[in-house]
Amino acid sequence: RGVLRGPDSSHLAADAGSTHGVDAGGRLWVVFGCGGDRDATKRPRMGAAASELADRVVVTSDNPRRERPGAIIDQVLAGITASHRGKVEVQADRARAIAYAIEHAAPGDVVVIAGKGHETEQILPDDKGGTYSVHFDDREVAAEALARVRPEPEAGAPIVHARRGSARDSSGRKRREEPGA
Repeated sequence: RGVLRGPDSSHLAADAGSTHGVDAGGRLWVVFGCGGDRDATKRPRMGAAASELADRVVVTSDNPRRERPGAIIDQVLAGITASHRGKVEVQADRARAIAYAIEHAAPGDVVVIAGKGHETEQILPDDKGGTYSVHFDDREVAAEALARVRPEPEAGAPIVHARRGSARDSSGRKRREEPGA
């Protein structure tokens, strides 16, 4: 299993298949959510794009801010056609969504965790119309899920930090790109 995560990794989803072995029979998983108090008109389009590009999609929360996470998710789902609904899971709890994708991905699959990247907190709605923050780091959640699924990492299993654009194998060494790749 490879994990691709980064602040803007959703636009990398289409390329992930060719660069990380999805073409060889693996599936592309995308875990993403849309931020609250942001342009709501983009949410259905993001749902449509993810469901068209990925083999499996897990829709979750990002930073809902003052909006209800379920309302944001409903807007994302509105853009997903009936023919793609069968490959979409919904898990509002972001940690559970990430764990679900990693735990259900098969060897050769790539999991893209899009959106929060380097952020270390999640901004949630409080019950007074404001917000509060909790510690949340996609990288930590993904590492914990990977450790549960695969206590001993496979040599060379890629973990790509999209922000840096560098691929590293499970030992932390930079992977060498093959000529012509």
